[in-house]
Amino acid sequence: MERRSHDRTEASIDVEIRHLHGCCRGHIRDLGGCSVFVEIEGGNYPATGSLVQLNFGIDTGWCRISRQASGEVARWDERGVAIRFDAGDGISCAVIEEILYYQRMEQRQDRLLTATDAA
Repeated sequence: MERRSHDRTEASIDVEIRHLHGCCRGHIRDLGGCSVFVEIEGGNYPATGSLVQLNFGIDTGWCRISRQASGEVARWDERGVAIRFDAGDGISCAVIEEILYYQRMEQRQDRLLTATDAA
């Protein structure tokens, strides 16, 4: 049963997750307004309920920028971890909105290039 209340956007964004017991790296597979799913490379998963710091590397099309957000691990499985953000945390929510903006912009560019190639 689907429990998400927000739309999801597919993504491929590098991220580092820092937690109490270390850090791990991965790629955001999809994100919504309040959460992300990160596919982890290797182990060292943070436990469910852990508070984490996410460090994002975002390609804007012009340059690569770094952003940070704080969240809580909602769940994990063999592929990665789901992290949710507190809707009251304006900074983390703004970071996710910025990432969504650049993802949508990249998807529009891809559609334009595909349409141009087909013409």
